[in-house]
Amino acid sequence: MAQLKSFSKTGDELYITQSAVSHQIKRLEDKLAVKLFLREKEGVLLTQEGRILRGFTEQILALYEKAILEISHFRNSSNGKLIIGASTTLGEYVLPRIISTFRKEDGGVDIYLKVANTNQILKQLSANAFNLALVEDKIDNHSFSVEKVYEDELILITSTSHLWTSKKQIEISELLSEPIIIREEGSGTRKIMEEILTKYGIKLSDLNIKMELDSTEAVKSAVAENLGISFVAKSSFIKKPENIDIIPIANIDSRFDFNLIYSREKELTSLTTEFIDCLKERLSNQFREMGIFNSCL
Repeated sequence: MAQLKSFSKTGDELYITQSAVSHQIKRLEDKLAVKLFLREKEGVLLTQEGRILRGFTEQILALYEKAILEISHFRNSSNGKLIIGASTTLGEYVLPRIISTFRKEDGGVDIYLKVANTNQILKQLSANAFNLALVEDKIDNHSFSVEKVYEDELILITSTSHLWTSKKQIEISELLSEPIIIREEGSGTRKIMEEILTKYGIKLSDLNIKMELDSTEAVKSAVAENLGISFVAKSSFIKKPENIDIIPIANIDSRFDFNLIYSREKELTSLTTEFIDCLKERLSNQFREMGIFNSCL
C-alpha cells in the first residue's frame, strides 16, 4: 500500500477488492488508535505514525526471511547430519575412507551412506532422499547439477587359473568365446561395460553371459572361483584380491567418469559444501597414489 499509494492498486496486487483493503487498514488504525494514511492528490501517503510502523514491518519481514533460510538450512543439514547416496563401487571401496577423514576433521557430524546401484540412487536423489550422491557415467537429467570428480577405468578380470593369465593381453573379440559374469540391470558398471563394448562392435547379446550378480564383491568371488571372466572398476582394486588377475585388452579405451550430483532446486548447506571440498581433495590424493586418477579438480 505504501509503495503503490493506491487502495485499488493494492487490492489488485493482493487479488482482493478495494473495500477489503480499506476495511483492513481501518481495523489496524482502530487497533493502534492512530491514522496511518492520508489521501492526497499524489495518492495515499503515510503519516508519521505510518512511517514508523512501516520501518518495524520491514524489519519483521527481513527477520521472517532470515528465519526461513535458517529453518531450511537446519532441515537440509538435519542438525549436523549428512546423507549421501553412492553407487556400489564408490560406496564400498572409496567413500568409507573419505567419510572417516571428514568426521575426524569435523567432529560431531553424523554421516549416513546409502549404497545401491546407480538407477536406485538416482531415483532416491530425485525424491530428495540425499544431500548429494556419487555415481558413475553420464547423467542425462536437467534437474541435477553434475560435476566430474574423477576418471576411473573398467578392467577385465579373470581367475589366476584361467588360460589368459599367460598372455600379455587379449583381443576384444576373444571375449565372445568366454563365459562372462556381469552386474545386474540398473548397475552403473554394467551400463558402462555395455557402452564400451558397443563402441567396439560387441553387443551384450553377443556375450556368453553365465551370471548376473548385484555387487562387485560377488562378481570378484565368482571370478576367483573361475566361474567366468568379468569387468569391474579399477578403483575397486585398492587391494588386489587373491586368485584374481587383471588382463589387458589391446587397443581399447575403457575410461569413464564418476560424477558428483545434487538437486538444482535444493541449495547446498555449508556442511555439504565442506564435505564436497574434502571429497575432492581426498580423491585427488587417493587415486593419484593408485595410478588410476586423472585429475579434473
